[in-house]
Amino acid sequence: MTGKISKSEMKRRFKQVEEAAAELALLSDNDLKKLPASDLVKEEIVACRSVKAGARKR
Repeated sequence: MTGKISKSEMKRRFKQVEEAAAELALLSDNDLKKLPASDLVKEEIVACRSVKAGARKR
């Protein structure tokens, strides 16, 4: 086996990342403060809140 990922598997993985990002964008400010992540990641999550759903896919 070569370890190459199929196109369908890539789509499934991208969909999972997309769903996780959408959930993170919905976190309240208090929950975001509790999140064990770097300040840079938290800033990006806050910035993502103002981006429309279609643009998040880009």
